[in-house]
Amino acid sequence: MAMPALLPRYTVDHLDELPEYPGVRYELLDGLLLVSPAPSSVHAVITSRLISVLSNGISEEHAFVAAPGEIRLEPFTSLVPDALVYPAKYGLGVPWKDIGEWLLAVEVVSPSSAVYDRDYKRRAYSALGVGEYWVVDPMQRAIEVSHAGDGQPRIERRAVRYRAPGSARELQVDVPQVFSGVRGLIRV
Repeated sequence: MAMPALLPRYTVDHLDELPEYPGVRYELLDGLLLVSPAPSSVHAVITSRLISVLSNGISEEHAFVAAPGEIRLEPFTSLVPDALVYPAKYGLGVPWKDIGEWLLAVEVVSPSSAVYDRDYKRRAYSALGVGEYWVVDPMQRAIEVSHAGDGQPRIERRAVRYRAPGSARELQVDVPQVFSGVRGLIRV
């Protein structure tokens, strides 16, 4: 008789005890430990471009933009999106575990993270109530926009518009500009 393989179920306490290694990011998704390598220069530049647009377009009276941020729900979840927008009502300095509302999570995908980012994290962010989720894909030069509870994401290749709840100001992300200079096969 075959025995099922038992995978360890990690907690955020376990995560906090793991040694820090340069260029390694740890995340927990319902107790499953996800380990991802350091982002490439392409990933870092694309993330920086998005952070710049978000930071310039969102007033801190409505929301904060963090890069990276953390969605921490003890004991089994700690997700670290490349960019996270959360309401200003939580204030600066509030521990991640005390923030209970997230407006926008952004992941820049790489070949090694695409399945987790598109499938598992999209469902997790939706279940956690994250208002909007972007999968930024340098290989496809597109941004996939999902809203909590929606079915299929909307694929944007020209522009993505975003308005923080409570803000009258809408920002626009020029998708071709985000990927400017990205050529051929890339390591993201």
